[in-house]
Amino acid sequence: MSLYVIQKKLNNLREPKRIMAELKKVAVYALRYADRDDCSCNGVTARNNRMWLFVDCSKEEAIKWCEKNSVDPKEQLIVVRRIFAGKEADYALPLVYPEGKWVMFGGNYVCTSDSRFSEWCGSRPLPVHDRIEDYLK
Repeated sequence: MSLYVIQKKLNNLREPKRIMAELKKVAVYALRYADRDDCSCNGVTARNNRMWLFVDCSKEEAIKWCEKNSVDPKEQLIVVRRIFAGKEADYALPLVYPEGKWVMFGGNYVCTSDSRFSEWCGSRPLPVHDRIEDYLK
């Protein structure tokens, strides 16, 4: 066996193969007033203190991860990236919500001390649009 072949085999052992890229996700905690009701109408942040926040992935990928890991996708969040008035104005949405419903800010935020959160979402708590209502007719 040549030295080149041996070196190549050693390099293959050192470099792990990644079959599927890891989803960007982080456990976050709901920030809400403790002494009064929130305005989310029993949204995700009103029902849960801790949930997963998926970042820079599709809903389908996040739902697939939830199903694989026995996590209820209806109780998790996904980041929506947008630019408003020339500035980043990201927010979180429920991963799954009923079709034909209007989703808006319910007064709660999510945040965590995990350093990945500030890398992916900035240094401020992320507003959560988890108040779900019917369209006005």
